[in-house]
Amino acid sequence: AGRPGLGAGQALPPPFFFLMIRRPPRSTLFPYTTLFRSVVDGAIADGDIDLARWATARALTAAPEDERLLCCRIKAEHRAGNRAEVERLVLRLTRHARILGIDLAEETVLLIQQVIEGRPRARA
Repeated sequence: AGRPGLGAGQALPPPFFFLMIRRPPRSTLFPYTTLFRSVVDGAIADGDIDLARWATARALTAAPEDERLLCCRIKAEHRAGNRAEVERLVLRLTRHARILGIDLAEETVLLIQQVIEGRPRARA
């Protein structure tokens, strides 16, 4: 009885178990995305673009349209000087927000202005 485990003499868990490990349910994503954002912010601050890219790629696998994670990836690509990828990610983020009919966070808008225009726009 009980849940199948990976201990000696126990059967392997059903195949769906591994799918759940690779892509956790949406209700459990917040701690993971928060952790990965911390890793990315630290990596960018340390100039470790490869680590920042790796962390955002892993996190975006679980939450592909997470605005804050996409911002992390935009920061990493901007720091790496990858203008084409920055533009692609900005387009992806703004298109998704438009489709959903939602406004982007103010921090996101400022980041987009910074990476696309070189500076935030002056407010009227």
